Amino acid sequence: MKFLLLDDHPFALKSLEDAVRSIVPNAEIYSYSTVEDASNALAQSTFNFVICDMQIQSGKSLDVPLYCYRERVPFMVFSSHSNKQLISDLNQLRITCMINKSSPTEELHEGIRNLLNCKKYYCSINQSFIDDTSEFIETPRLSLTPVQRKILSLLGQGYDVDKIAELMHIVPRTVINHLAIIRNNNLCSSTPELLRRYRFWE
Repeated sequence: MKFLLLDDHPFALKSLEDAVRSIVPNAEIYSYSTVEDASNALAQSTFNFVICDMQIQSGKSLDVPLYCYRERVPFMVFSSHSNKQLISDLNQLRITCMINKSSPTEELHEGIRNLLNCKKYYCSINQSFIDDTSEFIETPRLSLTPVQRKILSLLGQGYDVDKIAELMHIVPRTVINHLAIIRNNNLCSSTPELLRRYRFWE
């Protein structure tokens, strides 16, 4: 039984490996830390099950779930990122299980057991999003120039406008102008909303 695991955090990858081995001791496990390496492995070999993160350094990627959808490979998402829109998108790709990294170990094990049986399962955190009857907030990808991306990155790290200007060797007014342009171009009403969308995708 062959498993492909994808996560860019070594500790999370090791936790996944241990969890799979505790349930399927003789599993063949192939672990990858980049979408590119995982995609290449999927193109060259056949896997029975896939477990992947969505929050990887190169940006959230649906490449692996899309492959699983096309090839009808049961897959589980193991990610610290959860929201109603993402769950909805993954359901369109026939996701089997979705476990939040903050969930107890038993929920991860339960997810793997359900994955083996191709049975739908969500951890309690993700189930709470599914059960929420409020409208979910759309999270479209931002259209950004490299300079704008750098400004949002620094803003997300907690720097204020003056410090961002200093670090980027520009005047504060230029930073403010960039933020206004980003909001306008992306139909975004506030800077906190910009940051929410930036953190979702970057």
